[in-house]
Amino acid sequence: MQAFLLVLFIAAASFVWMLSFGYLGYLLWSARGKAAAAPRSPVVELPPVAVIVPVLNEDGNILDKLSDLAAQDYPQKLLSIWVVDGGSHDDTRRRVEEAASRFPAIHLLRADGANGKSDQINFALANIGQEFLVFNDADARLAPDCIRRLILGLRQDPGLAVLGARVEPSTELPEEKLHWWLLNLMWWLEGRAWGAAKITGVCFACRRSLVLPLSSGTRGDDLHMATKAYGRGYRVGILRSARAWEVRVPHTRREMLEFRLKRGAAYLHELRHYHSGSVAHRPGGASLRANRWQIRGMPLAALVAAAAGLGLLAGGAWMAPALVALAFLASASAIVLAYRRDQSRADSLAALLLTLMRMMAIDGYSMLLISSGKQNRQSGRK
Repeated sequence: MQAFLLVLFIAAASFVWMLSFGYLGYLLWSARGKAAAAPRSPVVELPPVAVIVPVLNEDGNILDKLSDLAAQDYPQKLLSIWVVDGGSHDDTRRRVEEAASRFPAIHLLRADGANGKSDQINFALANIGQEFLVFNDADARLAPDCIRRLILGLRQDPGLAVLGARVEPSTELPEEKLHWWLLNLMWWLEGRAWGAAKITGVCFACRRSLVLPLSSGTRGDDLHMATKAYGRGYRVGILRSARAWEVRVPHTRREMLEFRLKRGAAYLHELRHYHSGSVAHRPGGASLRANRWQIRGMPLAALVAAAAGLGLLAGGAWMAPALVALAFLASASAIVLAYRRDQSRADSLAALLLTLMRMMAIDGYSMLLISSGKQNRQSGRK
């Protein structure tokens, strides 16, 4: 019995480590020096850009969003803002119309029959002609140079189809801050290593001719664009110097769990559509498969490892659990030390390790619920 528990424990713990710390380490190793290999064009001329803001009942956010876009340092004569309303029942449209009467760069499009965000985007494409597009959620705030940096990044690299901003949450919840820091790091590394970064609808830019239009009814417009780019042989990246902040974020651990359940279920729903076809044998396909295993397999494996480890300890076999615990602790310490250094934080190592453990517990519990099917019918925008 002890031998069986030992094999089960080592197998399950190794699986969890490989999909978490091992995957991140592999990306770090694979990404070395690859950024310099990307072709760069000397052209730096800024092109006309259309900013598309899909909205639905954003009365409380839309004026701040428009003011945020008006503060961008992109040349105003080259920038147009298209608010695509999906059938709001509040004062969203009236507020946009009032703003448009004062600023001619702002346009309101009424997409009343839209079936979600993808239909709103396709509706906008029928009304605008710019090649370079920026997609921005109403609850996002951008650094003044964010759009300019994203467009220059696309302009200078012809093989880059989609470029996402670095997203940070507007919250003091430490687990959420660490969660987004890790996501940004992993997505950026996937972009450097494979040209297969993930992006979020908070803010990203794309070349229209390479990835659009979207399939009707697609819920994850950001993932859909990224996978279309992978499948067509183009790259997707994250530009860490282009910063965006998400306003509608959790401020308590309970809210964080609710957010992870909602967004994780929507993300897994979209991942199911990209397991085959032109993406499957490209680097982007490998990252998508890893993401599916992280959501569906890792929480269950962690439970198996914990149960087998407790069984070993109960039988007096402590060596394997102790060595595995040390391996996880060393890996976690490396992560939080990098986080502390990057964010210039003064927190102690112990405090950050506790934050990481709480974050992993919240994320793991949400993934366990999602993979069990209890949350798969709930989806929302990323």
